[in-house]
Amino acid sequence: MGLVSSICDFFSGLFSSDSANTSSNNDGLTGVERYIRAQTETASSLTSVERYIRAQADTATLTSVERYIRAQG
Repeated sequence: MGLVSSICDFFSGLFSSDSANTSSNNDGLTGVERYIRAQTETASSLTSVERYIRAQADTATLTSVERYIRAQG
């Protein structure tokens, strides 16, 4: 029974947001809520492939003279 109780305590602590589990840097969020928020924030940022494609698209519209001037600057 002690094992079942400790497992239940673990999950209740993981999903609860009571004042005992809060600290100044997590704004009262549970670990699961912080994880979901972090995943959402990183999903909205560009991947390295997207950044590369956008950079290539930006330079593709430039003339060779414009590319030379930017490379010199």
